[in-house]
Amino acid sequence: PKEKIMNAFKWIAAPAERQATSFSGKMKYLVEGEIRSWDGPSFEVLSPVYQPTAKVLERPVLGKCPLLDETTAQQALAAAVRAYDKGRGVWPTASVAFRIRCFEKFLDRMEKRRLEVARLICWEIAKPWNDAVKEFDRTVAYGRETVAALKDLARAGSRFVLDSGFRAQ
Repeated sequence: PKEKIMNAFKWIAAPAERQATSFSGKMKYLVEGEIRSWDGPSFEVLSPVYQPTAKVLERPVLGKCPLLDETTAQQALAAAVRAYDKGRGVWPTASVAFRIRCFEKFLDRMEKRRLEVARLICWEIAKPWNDAVKEFDRTVAYGRETVAALKDLARAGSRFVLDSGFRAQ
């Protein structure tokens, strides 16, 4: 029975470029704009998808997540509070044009990793390949549409209007 099960799974194996790959780099986290390495405890992220390997079905290890300690978490929280600064921080007070440029740059960089992200979606949440690619494309399109809408709002808000003899912006 075990061999029959294994044989049944051979026909559904993903092509090589869509196989699960484990992230083997150092664990990292972000605080105050700085990417820091973590050498402390972690947990493995396993795919919900079982993969046939040497006569057994196994859940591939996709990577590891750091289990940050309380001190590190408090440092990250304090940095976030300082960065926001009650709405007076650099990002909340940045111009619309600056934030748009940052987000467009992010979307451009994200698009370059399309297939990698789609593969991760497949293995991390068991979404079929075509659906994962469509989800990625929809997300990027939504981001671009949001930027276009924000640009339209910024243009409309910068126009002067004449109302009851007063010019207003």
